[in-house]
Amino acid sequence: MRSVFLVSALMLLLSMPLYGLQHLNAGFTYAVYKSPQQGTYVETWLSVNASTVKFVEQLNGMYGAEVEVLLIFQQGDEVVNYMKYQLSSPVVDDTTQLDFAFLDRQRFLLAPGVYDLEISLRDVNSNQPAAETITLVEVDIPSDTISLSTIQLLERVE
Repeated sequence: MRSVFLVSALMLLLSMPLYGLQHLNAGFTYAVYKSPQQGTYVETWLSVNASTVKFVEQLNGMYGAEVEVLLIFQQGDEVVNYMKYQLSSPVVDDTTQLDFAFLDRQRFLLAPGVYDLEISLRDVNSNQPAAETITLVEVDIPSDTISLSTIQLLERVE
C-alpha cells in the first residue's frame, strides 16, 4: 500500500506542470566588446521561452506576457551598473501556439575588471518566485596589444 501511495504522489508531482505550475525558462549570454569612442562594454542577450510564461488577455482581446528583468553588475559590495525593466512578449491571439521565444538585448558600459552579474527574472503574471543566478563576467580587452572582442555566433539574420 505504501508503494502505491509513493507512486501516486510521484505521478502527481510530475503532472503539476500540466496544471499551470510551469517555471520560467530563459537563456542568457553576454559578450565583451571595445569601442574606440566609448570604451569597453558588455552586451547581454536574453531569450525567454514563451510557453513557460503566463499570457494574460489585454484590452484589445489579444494575449501578452511580461517578465521583470533585473541585471546587476557588482564588484565586491559596490553596484557598478544595473538595469531593471519589464520585457514584454509579442502579443498573440491564440495561446495554444506559444512555440517561440522573445528576445532582449542590452548594453552596459563597464571599465576593465571582474564583475559579479546577478540576474533575476520573474514572470509578472505568475505568483512563482523569481529565478535568480550569479555569474562571473571578466571585462578584459587590453588597449596596448592587438586583441579581439568576443565572437558572436548567429543562427540567422533577418
